[in-house]
Amino acid sequence: MRVIFLHHAGGDKYSWRRYNDALPASIEKIYLELPGRGDRFSESLLDSTQYMIEDLLKQVLPYLNEPYILVGKSMGALHSYLLLHKIVQANLPLPIHVFLGSRKAPDAYRSHIKIAKLSSLEFWKGVEAYGGVPTALLQHKELMELYEPILRADFHSLESYEYKPAAQLPISATVMVGREDSIQLKEVLTWQNCFSKNVDFLELSGSHFFMHEQAYQISQMIEDKFSINGIGVEHLEKK
Repeated sequence: MRVIFLHHAGGDKYSWRRYNDALPASIEKIYLELPGRGDRFSESLLDSTQYMIEDLLKQVLPYLNEPYILVGKSMGALHSYLLLHKIVQANLPLPIHVFLGSRKAPDAYRSHIKIAKLSSLEFWKGVEAYGGVPTALLQHKELMELYEPILRADFHSLESYEYKPAAQLPISATVMVGREDSIQLKEVLTWQNCFSKNVDFLELSGSHFFMHEQAYQISQMIEDKFSINGIGVEHLEKK
């Protein structure tokens, strides 16, 4: 059994490091990572959602051969939704559940303020207003210079993405927000329209990065989903 993680804007595979300890060793952790960051820092950044999804699909293909759960945060939530549609179109195995956090439904950003092409000063003000960057980063000029191109590419992809109505995904989901985040629980309820099965909505303690802050609580929910679906130690022993 596996958990496949999709990171937030400006993030990388190491954003999920708390889950290495929070989830038991019996669950394989797969951290997808876009080019231009982390272990793929030498590769060219992508600034198109379409190309990002194509890249993620290639990465995920080897990991769909046993029960899995998908976890996406912020930009990763949108990418999870779009990746799932690609998986459906290709008639590939779907996850037993998907956990999404820190983002409204895909059709909720049509009139959102765009910051990707602003001056550096105004761009960082916009990023800070979103709550989409750790406070510590804003206190280090060198880190800001390192992450600015990455964040600009990610925000450009989000701001240029055009929502297209699609069939509901035939899986269940859990949609979460942080209690101290700017995105409120009432603003994410339309995620229900994206899935034909049950969607649970949760508000957890924390900010925009609550999914990292609450890694142990969310990990327990992930384990529970495997258990509810009859997937656990017994499954591993049969392999």
